[in-house]
Amino acid sequence: MKKHVLFAFVLIFVLALAACGAAAPAQPSGPDISVMEPWSRPSPMTAGNGAVYMTLMNQGGQADTLLSVESDIAESVELHESKMENDVMKMSPIENVPVPAGGNAKLEPGGKHVMLINLKKELVPGQKVKLTLNFEKSGPMTVEAEIREMGAMSGDTDMKMDMDKKN
Repeated sequence: MKKHVLFAFVLIFVLALAACGAAAPAQPSGPDISVMEPWSRPSPMTAGNGAVYMTLMNQGGQADTLLSVESDIAESVELHESKMENDVMKMSPIENVPVPAGGNAKLEPGGKHVMLINLKKELVPGQKVKLTLNFEKSGPMTVEAEIREMGAMSGDTDMKMDMDKKN
């Protein structure tokens, strides 16, 4: 009799464990985007254009892509990249900015950046520019870029600049 009770107890225990099933495998986490230090240089209305820089951090397990940027401060907002070609700095529109899983993408002077085309108002130090960053997986994200003086690091150089138009 004791053997039957023990057998029944073990059988119930084994069946209960089987009903639990195996734990589902952990799914890789999606992208986890954060925006670090968005900023812009001052730009008078006579300049017509401005640029915004930042670092896009992705602490998630999947890559993401910055597809576009929107702002009410300019008639048009584009992603651009500056590259040195034959001793001339060339700036061209780019389609997107990849942000690798567990990595970052830097938008900085002399490289990839957000271009504000045909400014509607002057970029004044101390003020902020509101931007909506549109990511492929993470969706829209609103940030404010501080307009600040660069002092000795203003990037003023004697380099020639050539802007390519998007075709």
